[in-house]
Amino acid sequence: MISYTIGVIGLWHLGCILCTAWSRLGNKVIGFDYDQDLVHNLTKAIPPIYEPDLTESIQKRLTAS
Repeated sequence: MISYTIGVIGLWHLGCILCTAWSRLGNKVIGFDYDQDLVHNLTKAIPPIYEPDLTESIQKRLTAS
């Protein structure tokens, strides 16, 4: 299986979900956003929106890296 390093600019709704989905597929994903509070919250697995299983998925990906 090929894995990629993917950069995502903008981590709100779509960017947050894309990062999680791509990392779930085994890719290394690096997210960028100008909102430092948003980035800080994501490093603690606190997403900016509600999406089923998003918090748990972010948590798994953070501990796996």
